[in-house]
Amino acid sequence: MLVENDGAYMTVREFDELPEYSCTLPTGTTAGKRWKRSWPYMHPRQSWQMGEYGHPQGVVVPIIWRPIFIQVGAAPSLKEAGDG
Repeated sequence: MLVENDGAYMTVREFDELPEYSCTLPTGTTAGKRWKRSWPYMHPRQSWQMGEYGHPQGVVVPIIWRPIFIQVGAAPSLKEAGDG
């Protein structure tokens, strides 16, 4: 998995292994914890995003959201998850 500011690039296997929290947030706000969500949930034009807990800032734990891009086949081409 390659995580950049503009998105999270991963294989289908890596995508499948991310826990899904489309309607809630995971417990345990450890910095670096990652999950996926469908956004907006149950919307016809939904897409997938990866959430990641950041380092606590006082009593606030930030969540960094990035679009998910799935690497398909052996070629380096990328397809945004949810566009198909």
